[in-house]
Amino acid sequence: MISVIIPALNEEDGISFVIKGIPKKIDGEPVETIVVDGGSTDSTVKRAKSANADVRIVVEKRKGKGLAMRTGAKMARGSKIVFIDADGEYDPKYVPYMIRLLPKCDMVKGYRVTRISDVDAETKASILLSKLAMPIYKDFKSKDPLTGLRAFRKRDWKRLNVKSKNFVIETEIEVKAVKNGFKTIEFPIISRERMGSKSKYLRSPNDIVEIYKYIIKNRSAIKNSPKNITTIKEHRY
Repeated sequence: MISVIIPALNEEDGISFVIKGIPKKIDGEPVETIVVDGGSTDSTVKRAKSANADVRIVVEKRKGKGLAMRTGAKMARGSKIVFIDADGEYDPKYVPYMIRLLPKCDMVKGYRVTRISDVDAETKASILLSKLAMPIYKDFKSKDPLTGLRAFRKRDWKRLNVKSKNFVIETEIEVKAVKNGFKTIEFPIISRERMGSKSKYLRSPNDIVEIYKYIIKNRSAIKNSPKNITTIKEHRY
């Protein structure tokens, strides 16, 4: 089984698009969709159920994207797990492709390609923050350390033993993937305009400070790591 995990908090505008784009099966293997809701006060949960009657709703009362991802992975029944955000920035059409790449590596990730006509200002800001606005990220070998679109075998996810409760989790994944010698495949994706609420990441200055601190603490391991990353530069869907 494949488990697609969607952390969500007040994402009523994007959640239906994401869920409806997730297939029920991939190459004959069943897919379960798990929405980890962080206490939404809008109609996120209602719209998730309307989009797919079989969706699993997991309530995580503690706030934080990291906690939502960890809870979703713990509850997942699948041997393969995919993380995708609920705001529509990442098109779920990429999920089958990621699963097909997974036998060749330990982690599959989509790196965002900016196309001005396709994304809003906040999405572009998030991409630039990942690539340019945080110069310390240049030590990473990957193209997009902050991407929210990733796939793992569940056993490999457990090897990472991530602890972050908030938006530091993507950075922690990158660092621990390096330390564990993960083989990674990254491929280009077109970011869509975010639906609904503004970016929670860009409104989390404390998380950004924590990311800086985490990278500085682990900078030596990042800089001296071998490049175990295969980058697919072009792919058409």
